[in-house]
Amino acid sequence: MTTKIMTKPVLTNPAGSLLEIIYRLSELLQEETALLRRQDVAAILPIQDSKSQLFIAYSEAIAAIEADPSQLQDMDEAARAHLASAMNSLAEVMQDNRRALKAARDSRRFVLDAIRTAVQEQQAQVTSYNRGGKTQHSVYAKSSKTAVSVAVNQQM
Repeated sequence: MTTKIMTKPVLTNPAGSLLEIIYRLSELLQEETALLRRQDVAAILPIQDSKSQLFIAYSEAIAAIEADPSQLQDMDEAARAHLASAMNSLAEVMQDNRRALKAARDSRRFVLDAIRTAVQEQQAQVTSYNRGGKTQHSVYAKSSKTAVSVAVNQQM
């Protein structure tokens, strides 16, 4: 589920800059989520710096408002409700992004585990021979397979 944030109101107080950060962060997270769902991980790398900077700016804006809540007192009720709605929408977008990141991480782990298992199974099939040309008992102790020594006649 992708949540779109409402149209931007014009606010000239600290809430206005917080809203601008929320809109930009939401757009970026929605873009990243779409790329993750398309499994286009390489396209995500260029937006990581912007994402980090926006999260820092968001944290700083929240901290500034928490340090001086009177900044929000000048807002009318409609603007305050809009800010609350935008913050709730951002929380939904962040949750959606978190799920997409987890799904991408889990699918990559699944693929890596499958590759690791296949390699380990392949390595378990390696045969070793003793000086007499017979297979080592330890190699086939866990298997019902019998080894056959093969030689290639290279004469024509």
